[in-house]
Amino acid sequence: MAKKFGKFLAFTALTGAACAAVYYVLGNRKDDFYDDVDGGSSDFFEKKADREYVSLNTEEIKEKAGELKEKAEDTKEVIMNKLNEAAEELKEKAKEAAEGVGLVKDNDKETEDFEFEDFTTEEDGEDA
Repeated sequence: MAKKFGKFLAFTALTGAACAAVYYVLGNRKDDFYDDVDGGSSDFFEKKADREYVSLNTEEIKEKAGELKEKAEDTKEVIMNKLNEAAEELKEKAKEAAEGVGLVKDNDKETEDFEFEDFTTEEDGEDA
């Protein structure tokens, strides 16, 4: 009995889905296209008449483009200078590291032996 009831529920679910799909397709059809005899060409031009156009001022645009180009070139020069300075610093550091500048082994001075001082207090001296 449970098998038959399950099959019945599956059948009703599938039938309902199919009916909903048919309703959706038929309900959302656009019949407006077929109703116009002239294809809607008169409405097209009437709707587009309200459009506003933006005038292009080419001289102003060219002037701004020139200013931007000059700024870009200035920025490029600054960046290249900074990169060259950084490269020179890195070359100097690499050269110093290769030569061993600042290392103890290159120091020609002799170091003196450290002498320990006797820091005993009176209390320590009595205990010893």
